[in-house]
Amino acid sequence: MKSKKLWWVVGICAVMALAAAIGALAEPRTPAYFSGLINDYSPQNSKPVGPWEIRGAWSLTTKDECSKADFSAELTMEEGDYWLSQNLGSLDTPGDRTPHTHHITLVGGVVTRPSGGGLEVSGGTLTVTKDGAVVLASSSLTVAITGGTTVEFSNITLTFTGPATMHFGPQAIHGVVRKVNYHQRDDHDSH
Repeated sequence: MKSKKLWWVVGICAVMALAAAIGALAEPRTPAYFSGLINDYSPQNSKPVGPWEIRGAWSLTTKDECSKADFSAELTMEEGDYWLSQNLGSLDTPGDRTPHTHHITLVGGVVTRPSGGGLEVSGGTLTVTKDGAVVLASSSLTVAITGGTTVEFSNITLTFTGPATMHFGPQAIHGVVRKVNYHQRDDHDSH
């Protein structure tokens, strides 16, 4: 009699463990590390006069069991050919394009998983520099990484609010995901 009860308890425990394992597999896993490239333009009415070409590398690392994330981007911006042609600049004079750099960091952003897939990061502490000096204080940033049924994480958008919209624009800035890793970043990894 004790033997039947023991096997019954063992059987119930095994079924519960199997159900828990299947449930854990069904939950979407959030990768620990993403990286890629930004390649877009700001609107024509960006300050100073745009549109600006926006190019650079970015990375995002999740932390705190994927509930928080740190994001960084190193971007170059310069006036495009359209601006130069409208303002009598020379296509052959690099300085006429007003090149400059931005380093953007978002530390401790909150990670959410929208019902449509992908992930979003917002909140946290945002810092934006221009040529090494902090600018555009009191701005905020939402980072969205999306994809489709074949490639779950393929696209990134950066959407600013606050003072940063005067320079980057209020629209989403687009880029591509190049690397997704479900483990922490490899020190030999590059953008």
